[in-house]
Amino acid sequence: QASFSHVRLSHVLTIVPQNLINIDNELNTRYKGDAKKLSQIKKNVGLQYRYEADQETTASDLGEYGAKILFDEFQIDKNSLDAIIVCTQTPDFFMPPTACYLHGKLNLNEKTLAFDINQSCAGYVYGLYTIYSMIENGSCKKILFICGDTWSK
Repeated sequence: QASFSHVRLSHVLTIVPQNLINIDNELNTRYKGDAKKLSQIKKNVGLQYRYEADQETTASDLGEYGAKILFDEFQIDKNSLDAIIVCTQTPDFFMPPTACYLHGKLNLNEKTLAFDINQSCAGYVYGLYTIYSMIENGSCKKILFICGDTWSK
């Protein structure tokens, strides 16, 4: 059990690719004609539409786009960031980590920490735990956390 009393989440932003897909149209492709399976997905997950990245869009592209919106619309000084952490299972490259690549693309301060977390569904929770721990123990004050994947590739 963990308890955090000196941490707050200040902004949340969601970026999705432009290609909107109605999953009913995937009955004979993705679901191989299995109408029962498609119906279960729709009922259990509540999914009717999904967004798909094109072959050129990367996890860092989505993260960079979102970060720039945060910087501009919420007047966040990128030089005030102590760390950038990226949670992805579809990194742009094996090396460098996506966070380090974004560090350069966003032209962050050289003192800003950068690292990736490679987790699946629980990655967001693990990332928040890591971030909250870093802030709670005083090693960081402001962290940019980016979760993103491009599974469609």
